[in-house]
Amino acid sequence: MNSNQLDEFVHSSSTNLGFLLTRTATLWNERLMVELANLGFEKMKPSHGSVLIPLFDFGEQTITSIMKFSKLKKQTMTTYIRELKELGMIEEKRNVNDKRSKLISLTQLGQELKVGSNQAVNMVNDYFDNQLNEREFEILHSILAKLLPL
Repeated sequence: MNSNQLDEFVHSSSTNLGFLLTRTATLWNERLMVELANLGFEKMKPSHGSVLIPLFDFGEQTITSIMKFSKLKKQTMTTYIRELKELGMIEEKRNVNDKRSKLISLTQLGQELKVGSNQAVNMVNDYFDNQLNEREFEILHSILAKLLPL
């Protein structure tokens, strides 16, 4: 790729909404992983959030409810659950109300991660907040919320 082609690529990429959203999400995740590592959670991956966020927000959940929340396939969810169990963040137990399902909950270490994650997210928020003025940050948040159907 010559210099002119590189300039053209950079210009077209920087005006492409998909590229900008993807690159911003990548930057967010990279900064979050650094902050979590600084807090002692260096083995965490951005993908683990798909399982952890519903547990952080709503407590003990079935695998099915986590899958519905995260919109992940069962095979992917099973992989993330296995990884988090190996890291000691979550535990699985039988659901006494439904013998066919299992309940996933945070361990003590998972509870510590929840606290650390809140700190790390605040630090990353501060970084992004410092890149924009208050009004720009509010507009960005509003637009992203509007684009993302929940």
